[in-house]
Amino acid sequence: MAELHTDGGETDTTCRVCGDAITKKHTHRVVTAVEDGQTTYDHFCTDDCLEAWVE
Repeated sequence: MAELHTDGGETDTTCRVCGDAITKKHTHRVVTAVEDGQTTYDHFCTDDCLEAWVE
């Protein structure tokens, strides 16, 4: 799982839809879910990518 660090650095986090690297911007979105006792985090670089994933 990729992690976002509180110091502003990121490691290996990419948008689930387009594959672009996630940067510390106001457009970054994360969907958190619990499936079979495991927490998953899906990262999206923009609302457009999030909406495309939901469709």
